[in-house]
Amino acid sequence: MHHRPIHFTLLLTGILLLLQGCGFQLRGTGTDRASLPSSINPVYIQGPTGGDRLKAELETVLHNADVEATDDPTQAATKLRISDRTSNRRVLSIDGNGKVLEFELNEGLSFDLVDTAGEELISRQRITVTQSYINAEILVLGKQQEEQFLREGMWQRIADQMIRRMVAQLR
Repeated sequence: MHHRPIHFTLLLTGILLLLQGCGFQLRGTGTDRASLPSSINPVYIQGPTGGDRLKAELETVLHNADVEATDDPTQAATKLRISDRTSNRRVLSIDGNGKVLEFELNEGLSFDLVDTAGEELISRQRITVTQSYINAEILVLGKQQEEQFLREGMWQRIADQMIRRMVAQLR
């Protein structure tokens, strides 16, 4: 029974270190929001499906940039086309016994923005984000959740980068 507080403390410490190491930041309060031109509103997101976490992140950052997403391509003023998605994990380091000590996660995609006539408003470009994490033995049960949490943060960073690029290129 004395081990429970120690395990809880180690778990909590591991989670806090993970959050600090992965660059976790609270979302802005709205004062640092980027605005996209109203002429692209509404946007149809082509590629990710309804249950896709990336689509949810894109809808959120578009909304924060004063643009609404639509699920009906016939109602859209523009299409944000997502393609060439990649999701990889590779070993970064191992110990003398062959046990994996550290992994690297990669998420990437290509995107462009076209109007209803198919004319490019933003030409196709690639975004890739990378994140490494320690393969801690004490957190064996949480490894899958940890990786999923990291990937969700990576998708958020990709969505944020897309909006920043769109704002810069549509000025």
